[in-house]
Amino acid sequence: IKPQQHIQSVAIDARVDGSLTVRPYLSDGSEAAQVSMYVEELDGTRVSDIVTAPAGEDLRTQISGITPWNQEQPYLYRVVTELKKDGRLLHRVSEKAGFRTVEFRPADGFYLNGERITFKGVNRHCFWPERGRTLSRQISLADAVLITSMNMNAVRMAHYPPDKDFLEIFDSIGLLVINELCGWQKKYDTSTARRLVKSMVERDRNHPSILLWANGNEGGWNTDVDDDYLVYDLKQRVVM
Repeated sequence: IKPQQHIQSVAIDARVDGSLTVRPYLSDGSEAAQVSMYVEELDGTRVSDIVTAPAGEDLRTQISGITPWNQEQPYLYRVVTELKKDGRLLHRVSEKAGFRTVEFRPADGFYLNGERITFKGVNRHCFWPERGRTLSRQISLADAVLITSMNMNAVRMAHYPPDKDFLEIFDSIGLLVINELCGWQKKYDTSTARRLVKSMVERDRNHPSILLWANGNEGGWNTDVDDDYLVYDLKQRVVM
């Protein structure tokens, strides 16, 4: 249950240099409200000032002394966003975030926080013999531990976005993700693809473990929606 005026979602871009941009998406009727944001450790210790802006504007700050998110040390913070009107708190949301910067350099490769990385990974389906597609956090953790035990550092979500549990676990242990739009043997029509891209990116965009979006797979892809990912993804990840 949410109040009538509320924060529908937030998009977070947290960079390795400590710069942070938060874009709040608000419900109708929230134009007269104010939005504020601050960052804290997972234990609740605040590490930033409170930044405030009128509804509809991005919130920006620069935080010194942050610990970057990377494969060896997947350090996470909590970004708290609040909607207020006349000094009264209407709604508060919080999202975990990792400060990291990803670059793709043509004819060279991918860089995480300025260091070149090599993907050594596996495809993974959301499936378990005794449970079918009804998974649990325990099963997701078992898969993640198995992947790391084989010296792998990445997973391609074949062929659809995974359970939220799986992405949260990857955020916390430093595995890298290629998150993929579902596709079965042929491409989606453009209106359907647009709806599904929006749904996937809005749900998953704040996970630091996701380094790439895959627009479909070898069975089918619709290039008409390649640019749609960038509309919803403040991090502007590469789309393949």
